[in-house]
Amino acid sequence: MDRERRLRGRCSRDHRFGTKLVEITIERIGGEIERDWRPEGLSVRISLPLKSMRS
Repeated sequence: MDRERRLRGRCSRDHRFGTKLVEITIERIGGEIERDWRPEGLSVRISLPLKSMRS
């Protein structure tokens, strides 16, 4: 499942607690997160295995 969301404004490249929590959670369920710091803002792609979306 791929979804794209665009956010505008200033972004911090700091890896704070919330960022680490998201990274760890995504990795534990077999997903991946990619960040692309563009001049117009941050682009984030999160890929999750379909099986993790099922209950």
